[in-house]
Amino acid sequence: MVFGRELSPAELAVINLNRRQEFGSVSVVAPVVGSDDWERLYFLVEDHGQLMAFGRLHQTIAADLAGVRHQILGIASIVAIEKGQATDVS
Repeated sequence: MVFGRELSPAELAVINLNRRQEFGSVSVVAPVVGSDDWERLYFLVEDHGQLMAFGRLHQTIAADLAGVRHQILGIASIVAIEKGQATDVS
């Protein structure tokens, strides 16, 4: 896992291209000091140096379940770049 500030320009290009293709996103992940993207946490799945999938984690978000508020880990913008490909991440 990496913070947005640690993403390389090549990783950002792949992430933004795939967010646009998968979700029609017009916003871009652009981590600069002081922006939300700077501190956001991302997970990357790579195979032989090639980015195969990625997603963003929300460290904690509030969720109500049966009238009780809980703090949970959120996950967003999950994209598998190579669909239908099994990757050994061990």
